[in-house]
Amino acid sequence: MRKTVDGPPSRAIHARSRPEADEPASEPGKDGQRPSITACVIVRNGAATIEETLASLTAAADEIARILVVDDASDDDTVALVASGFPQVDVILLEVNRGPAAARNVGFAHAQTDRVLFVDSDVRLDEGCVGLLSTVLDAHPDAVMAMPRVVHAHDPERVHFQGAHSHFLGLMALDQTEGAAAGGPDDVRDLGSVVTACCLLDARRWDGGLPLDAALFYSYEDHDLGVRARLLGHRILAVPGARCFHGTGTPGLSVRGDGPSPRRRIYLNIRNRWRVMLKCYRLRTLLLLAPVLLLYELVQVAGVMKKGWLREWCRAVAWSVTNFSGTLQGRRQVQALRSVGDGELLIGGPLPIRPGVAATRLERAGLRALERVSGAYWERVRRFL
Repeated sequence: MRKTVDGPPSRAIHARSRPEADEPASEPGKDGQRPSITACVIVRNGAATIEETLASLTAAADEIARILVVDDASDDDTVALVASGFPQVDVILLEVNRGPAAARNVGFAHAQTDRVLFVDSDVRLDEGCVGLLSTVLDAHPDAVMAMPRVVHAHDPERVHFQGAHSHFLGLMALDQTEGAAAGGPDDVRDLGSVVTACCLLDARRWDGGLPLDAALFYSYEDHDLGVRARLLGHRILAVPGARCFHGTGTPGLSVRGDGPSPRRRIYLNIRNRWRVMLKCYRLRTLLLLAPVLLLYELVQVAGVMKKGWLREWCRAVAWSVTNFSGTLQGRRQVQALRSVGDGELLIGGPLPIRPGVAATRLERAGLRALERVSGAYWERVRRFL
C-alpha cells in the first residue's frame, strides 16, 4: 500500500494485521496489560548492522507488539536482508533520502500503538531494556520519553551517552558521555533533551504533532525534539538501568571518539543549531544572550576558516536565509504551545565540544577563553530568563 506522511510516497511491504488508526489505545494497567509498543528502526544503508538490531528486538517479543523498519532510500542490500531474514518485520520504503527526522515521523505515523521505540539500525538492545523503559514511563505520567544508558558496542564498559541537556549557547550537551564507566547509580533522573538513537516515546502523551522537524535532516533533530518536549512541560527521563549497545553510526555523518568530522556534518551542525535556537528560545533569551552568542559565532567563524570549513559555514548561512520563513513558522508554533521558561531548560557548564575539534594549543586556548567569558556572562544573566 502507499501512504504519504510528511514526505515522499512510501511503500509498505511485509504488512501484517495491526490496529486501525481509529482504534482506541490501551491504557497502562488496564486488565493487567502493558501499553502496546512499536519498535521503529530507522535505517540508511545499514546492511552491516541491522541484523543484530532486529535480532535483539525480536528477542523482546513479549515487550514489543510490532517491529517496523523505515528504510530511508538505502542503495545497499538492507531491504533484501530484512525481507529474507525477518519476514515478520514490517518495512516502509522511502523513495527519496530525507534523513532520520523525516523517517522517524513516517514510523511514528504508521505505528498506531501507545508507545513508539525509536531505534537506530546500529543499536542492539540489552535484555529487559524495553520493559524497564516502559515501566518507568508507567510510574511517571508526566514523562513523555525515556531513554537507556547507551554504551559502545565495541567497549560495553564505556558509556557513549545516556541522554542530553540543553547548553545555553544552543549546543546539545550529552549526559555522561565518553570515558564514563558503564557502572554507577541506576537511579532514574531528568534530562533536558533526548538522543533518538534509542528512546521510548509515549504517543498518547505527546501533543506536538509529528515529533521531529524534518527540515533538520540530520544532527540536532533529536535535540530539537527534546527541547520542544521540555518546553511543552513534559519530562524526559534517563533510565541507566536499561542498556543498549551503540555501533558505528551513519556512514559519512557519524563521528566516534576523536575522529575527524565529515564536512556534511559540519554544515548540518551549524545550520541546525541556529534553527533550534531561533525556534525555541524566547526573544528575551536571544536578546540577553546576544553578546555571548555573537562571541561564539566569531570564534566559530575563525575555527572554520582555520580548518578549511568556510564553505560549509557559508552553505549554512545560505540555507538559513532560504528557509527563514519555515523557521519563523516553527517558532510561532513552539512559542504558542510552550509552558516552561528557558531558565528551567538551559544549563551552563563546560562547552560540549568534542576534544578532537580543538587540535592545536592555540585552538584549545581559544576554547578555554570562550568558556570562561561565556560562563561568567551566563552566571550574570541566567536569573533574568
